[in-house]
Amino acid sequence: MVLCLICGASVNSNETRALPANRQCLGILLSSLMIFDHADVNEMRDVYALGGKRNKQLCKGHHAKAAYFLLDEVERSGGLSRYRDPKAGGRNTYVNEGNIPQQILDLLNATVKQLDIENVLTPRNLATFLNDALVRYFRGSEWHNSIAGSNKSSGFFVMPSSSDSSKRVESRKRPAEAIDVIPVPPPQPVRPCGSTHLEGGYSSASGECVQPQNNSGTGGENVSCSPTTESDNLFEQKIKVEPGLEEEEPSNFLMTVGHIKPEPLSH
Repeated sequence: MVLCLICGASVNSNETRALPANRQCLGILLSSLMIFDHADVNEMRDVYALGGKRNKQLCKGHHAKAAYFLLDEVERSGGLSRYRDPKAGGRNTYVNEGNIPQQILDLLNATVKQLDIENVLTPRNLATFLNDALVRYFRGSEWHNSIAGSNKSSGFFVMPSSSDSSKRVESRKRPAEAIDVIPVPPPQPVRPCGSTHLEGGYSSASGECVQPQNNSGTGGENVSCSPTTESDNLFEQKIKVEPGLEEEEPSNFLMTVGHIKPEPLSH
């Protein structure tokens, strides 16, 4: 049994993670709990000061909970991407650093300054933190149905439901025990100019529905973001997201070519 530095609970060692040694990782974790879970700033400063020291443990639920709050806000801003993973038999979710909403990053940076005035968080720091949590604690594209909490199922953390619906960054009032499971709308792919997006294809300007080809041989996108072991040096493992098929885009385009009959020159 080990003692969690945040909640003080005595838990089994397999239910804890080492306190992150990387100050950006630790800053994101504690800042998220301060913003959304009303964690006391003085207590978080004490925890932050212990970063990098040996034999300091936190409940895995705190890591997953902090990531859930941020993933929810990134999702609302359209910053989550999906890719098809044939090996996993479905779709997975990841965060691209280029899609991190600036207002979330600004809020985290303003909060982490209360812990360390010199700590500066970047989009890559936040994307790495969230991708690590998606791999460790959440279930692919259904991440919002397998989130941090007291009940555990199949190795994933499940948050108890609640009637509280105030979950926006602006309110900053999201107690950990009062989080609803929020239906997440699928991301909308970019549609061709002058067309109307339809499921499975798109409509051309003339109104004709064009169906995309099935790129069965292409497969899913390669995403390498799964750490093999519990590691304190979280940000030493870079997230590589190679270009792939987030949403299968139509590969056939209808093009109408108008032939213009030249007028004879008048003399």
